Amino acid sequence: APEEASEYAGLSMSNPLSFDNGSLYFEASNGTKYLYQVAENKIYEINDDWTHNWNLFKTGDMIWVWYCDHDRPTCYCVVNAATNEVMYKEGNDDDLIFRNINPETGRMLVTKVEEGFSGNSISIGVMNNKGEWENPLTEFSIDGVKTDDLNNCRYTLMGDYVLLSGRSMSYIYSFKDNKISEIEGFDYDNIRNCCKNDFDKVITKYGDVRIIDSTGESKQIYSSSADGYFIGDGIVIQEHNTLKYTAVLSADDYKDMGFNLSEYDVRGIHDVEENVIAFCAKNPDGDTYTIIMNKDGSFVTEPFKTKKVTDVTLCGDYAIIKSTKTLLNCKTGESKTIGNVGLVDDKTEMITVEEDGAWYIADPSDPDTLLNPFE
Repeated sequence: APEEASEYAGLSMSNPLSFDNGSLYFEASNGTKYLYQVAENKIYEINDDWTHNWNLFKTGDMIWVWYCDHDRPTCYCVVNAATNEVMYKEGNDDDLIFRNINPETGRMLVTKVEEGFSGNSISIGVMNNKGEWENPLTEFSIDGVKTDDLNNCRYTLMGDYVLLSGRSMSYIYSFKDNKISEIEGFDYDNIRNCCKNDFDKVITKYGDVRIIDSTGESKQIYSSSADGYFIGDGIVIQEHNTLKYTAVLSADDYKDMGFNLSEYDVRGIHDVEENVIAFCAKNPDGDTYTIIMNKDGSFVTEPFKTKKVTDVTLCGDYAIIKSTKTLLNCKTGESKTIGNVGLVDDKTEMITVEEDGAWYIADPSDPDTLLNPFE
């Protein structure tokens, strides 16, 4: 019997829009937007009304649309892919507000405000990636803090804890015992996250660098007045007074990763992985070069001139140098010229590559095999 023509026959990817947590969101040659799940090898058609061209990923049945707001992920829309039901959209008059998600587990933090003549109240709960209640909505309050102020906080889900950060205030809520307590240093203006796609860590931007994670405890990881922020697998520490990059700590255990940058006039960090770091530094003549360096201080390749910090991305055993369309094997030092590189997904370690006006997915270990999501 003759084979039936695929509904996607003849389609290709014309514009990759985001690649997060194994979910590739793109515009196709027919003008329609799609979400391709790499692990499932499955395509979902995306309604333009859901997205506003923000970032997308899917976990379980949930398609989560988000954007980065002052270094922090903010939910724009949540859609149940099994039913195409829009569970939440920013700006709508929703009873439930979806605040935060852990992309790995699919646990979603939800709040709800109820209004009444005797006063307003706010509740908090957690749904799983099928839209079922894992922690049912539970009312909470803080003495001396209005419900509206609590509703305007930024919420970050961290395991069984939630960080509430507002203007000049910060609290930690425990689902284990339905208790909320005040902490210091994590107000709305002084935090940033996330670490790759791990949204359940928060780090202070200025002062004594502190972290809150799924333990629910505030940990000081650097004592000097500094700025701390996540890059790749690490946390980069930059001192305020000198603006020198003084340390690169592990994003997992907050210990020094062992990269010695003291010999270099570092002007920016491209990316960090467990055994390799990519950074830019000035030479004695004031020219800026990119250095890709192993933990023992040896160079993966000879330093080369670069124009911007976003030019180099580490992806598994490879470094991608976008401006020169170069794929560098960090273990062997061998390099290869490839097509125009667009997006890099940390979870799958796959990239998008442009060839002859169309975009494809490729594995850096096999860059000559270009994959069309529709095939």
